Amino acid sequence: MKAKNTNMVGTCNSNVKHCLQSFIQSILLCMALCSTAFLSAQTTYYTRGAGGNWSNPATWSTAGCNGAAAITIPGPLDNVIICNSNAGGAVTVTVDGNYTCNNLTIGNGNNNCYLNIAGTYTLNINGDLKINNTCNNQTYRLDAGNGVVNVNGTFSQWCTTNGNNQIWIGQGKIVFNPAVNQTTNDQFIRFYDAGTIVFNNSFSSNQNNTRFQTVTNAQIWFKGNYTQTTNTMDFTMGKLNFPSFILTVLDVISIILFVLILEM
Repeated sequence: MKAKNTNMVGTCNSNVKHCLQSFIQSILLCMALCSTAFLSAQTTYYTRGAGGNWSNPATWSTAGCNGAAAITIPGPLDNVIICNSNAGGAVTVTVDGNYTCNNLTIGNGNNNCYLNIAGTYTLNINGDLKINNTCNNQTYRLDAGNGVVNVNGTFSQWCTTNGNNQIWIGQGKIVFNPAVNQTTNDQFIRFYDAGTIVFNNSFSSNQNNTRFQTVTNAQIWFKGNYTQTTNTMDFTMGKLNFPSFILTVLDVISIILFVLILEM
């Protein structure tokens, strides 16, 4: 046995280049298999009918909008599309647990589309968020309610040319890690209770309080640059928080600040 092992080592040593090539080929094959497994694990889930609870596979189809019912629910690697699956009626998805997805599209057709957080649950959006992706003239809403929504990736579409494109907060919290730009009266941010919205990146707006509605004790955190142009923004009912910021005011009569908390 010892002679055999010595011979194998000697053979390998005599052909180091061949051994190294075999090793590299094995690594590349492993990487290719891992990449294939990752891609196959990423699935797009579409709504069916009027929607339903996130936790119910019957809410979803992996075949297409209003397709055959799925046997699973969206997971952290998956993309979610709330589409026009209800033949002209509203489509509502209720987040009834703590979930994470990759991309989330609220509205991909000419239907009212809503995503609501039930209770105090949390939804993490790690990929791209789109609200009214195809810019139809309906209502499209992301409603945190009393729960939490973390927008961790990008926010590539908040339609500016058509529709009623809403971000709502009750007593819950929405955290935006990407920049947010409110540029037309088709975009709405509305507090209906004393919740919190956090802009970890820049926020800019040229709208007034008909498009950014606050309530008493609502918390608005500007952790990046805040730029306000054209219109007056009245935050007297809310509490503004600027941990570190650059405030730019262009062509505005006044910005009324009720509480300014500086966190050094």
